Amino acid sequence: MVLIYRWNLRTALIASVLIGMIFAQALEISSVQAVINDFAVEVSPTSRTILQGESTDFSINLSIYGNPARTGKVQLSVTGLPTGASGSFSPFFAVYSKMLSKNATEKFYIRTTASVTPGTFNVQAKAWNGTETRYATLALTIIRGDFNVSITPSSQSIAARASVNYTVNVKSLKGFALPVNLTVSGLPSGSTFTLSANPVTPPENGTATSTLTVRTQPTTPGGTFTLTVTGDCKGLKHSATATLVITAPTDFILDASPTSLTVLPGSYATTTITVTSINNFNSMVVLTISSLPSEVQPTFNPAQNSPPKNGSFTSILIVTVGLSAPVGAHRLTVIGSGGGITHLLNITLTTVDFSISASPTTLTMPQGESRTTTVSVLSINNFNSAVTLSISNWPSGVTPSFNPTDVIPPAGQSATSILTIAVAKNAPLGTYGLTITGTSGSLVRTFVITVTVQGLCVVATATFGSELSPEVQFLRGFRDGAVMSTFSGSQFMKTFNAWYYSFSPYLAEFISENPTLRSITKAILYPLIGILHLTAAVYSAFSFAPELGVIVSGVMASALIGLVYFAPLAGCLLLPSKRLRGRLMRIRGEVIALPWIACLFSASIALLAASSLGMMISTAALVLTSIAATSIITLKKIARATILRNFGSA
Repeated sequence: MVLIYRWNLRTALIASVLIGMIFAQALEISSVQAVINDFAVEVSPTSRTILQGESTDFSINLSIYGNPARTGKVQLSVTGLPTGASGSFSPFFAVYSKMLSKNATEKFYIRTTASVTPGTFNVQAKAWNGTETRYATLALTIIRGDFNVSITPSSQSIAARASVNYTVNVKSLKGFALPVNLTVSGLPSGSTFTLSANPVTPPENGTATSTLTVRTQPTTPGGTFTLTVTGDCKGLKHSATATLVITAPTDFILDASPTSLTVLPGSYATTTITVTSINNFNSMVVLTISSLPSEVQPTFNPAQNSPPKNGSFTSILIVTVGLSAPVGAHRLTVIGSGGGITHLLNITLTTVDFSISASPTTLTMPQGESRTTTVSVLSINNFNSAVTLSISNWPSGVTPSFNPTDVIPPAGQSATSILTIAVAKNAPLGTYGLTITGTSGSLVRTFVITVTVQGLCVVATATFGSELSPEVQFLRGFRDGAVMSTFSGSQFMKTFNAWYYSFSPYLAEFISENPTLRSITKAILYPLIGILHLTAAVYSAFSFAPELGVIVSGVMASALIGLVYFAPLAGCLLLPSKRLRGRLMRIRGEVIALPWIACLFSASIALLAASSLGMMISTAALVLTSIAATSIITLKKIARATILRNFGSA
């Protein structure tokens, strides 16, 4: 029993699974058939435009999907025709519907009467299989009457650069009264058109017009062209044509060779202007120029002429550039006018230049030595011509030389030359402005450098045996670095040098040949060097006011020189004499102070007025009065002390 029960249970389970699979398959098949057993309808085209009383047709496309047996037969029919219009699936018989059981395309024919209602109607193609309905829509436009298009005149002839008018006529037929859009085609290149009215609406059985204006340009080619004007009203189109004859224009062409000129200020450049006749042009052409920068003068040779028919003539344009003309690229516009025609031609004028500079700009050197400075020639606006360097205004005993003398700066860059200034031992002392000149063609540029020739410390050099001795180097350094760096000091040194170098070369030669005298002179100079060391320290304290510092330190140095050198010598000469001591004692203080104050005041005035001569005289006098005042005051004190001692002894 158990075995039979298990077998029945297994059989029932298998049967259930099989029944379930069969049911699912049936559902799937049913679902697919529900989707694919369908149909659709379309019309082609989707719109038609006809006149009253005209006929038309369109296609109805039926598509059946899946099994036609399951879809069944499909009935086609058309609805929505306006009153006065009828339709049929046959052009000969009244067939208002069709039964189809497969994919098919059927023609449907529409006929209208002259009294059919005008307008736009949605005509529907209907497909029905007894249970489902599908639709497709045709937009049917019925226009009352008709129109035509004409153009007057039928042909016209013009030259290029001219315009011409045509009249476009839109005529109503059979009561037509709708807007008509106009388009124009067939125009030659380089021409344009306008319509005075667009769209145009003719009155019933009347005519409306629009003026067509065609404009041509100088570039419009000559020839015969057919213009087509098309009128369009809701797809209803009519056209008309007219002929346009364009005669080739007479003209001329301007040209230049070259079209770019590069010139230096103070120079000129030339270019050839060519005037070429086109289509037998032979009128007089006048050449002028505009857009001129300052100091630029053009000249045409000739300034006017007539080219032979289909030939040409040339004119030489000379552009002269002044020395002060602005540097840069300038556009010059050449204007050619003749026969009612004007043409422009642009020429580029580039003015180039160069500048000169030196580094350093100031050279200070003692007699018998030389110095160098680097001279730079800078290209301005791509200048790259040869520049010859020269120099002027140098004094006797000064010899300048360039290496090299000629330089060519690369465009936009600079070229350099080394200028060597050699000073002879007998060259006159002083400060000189040497003018460096650069010449390129007619263009000249200059730059001034300052050269100061200083004398040698000849006595000190002869005494200490060499220019490189520390004592000589200190004396030279204090002179060049302190005294000569100020206006007051440099002017005083002119007076001092004139006096000092009038005898020092001979004295130096005598000292150098006498060892004993050299030793004596060395002993004499050491106090002076000490005084100048102290003076240099005082000058340094006035770094904020160098002119004041050199006056103060100069007065102090003069006073110390008077105290150390002149007072002892004068004392030896004056103090032994009782009579001379008495005269010395009678010198009043204001006699000493007033000249010193006057010299100091004069030096201040000369400094404010920047007077070289005044400063030379006042500083020399100030030094002398300072030496004299110190010497006199010192001698008076010694004399007083001597008198008091003698009085006490008595």
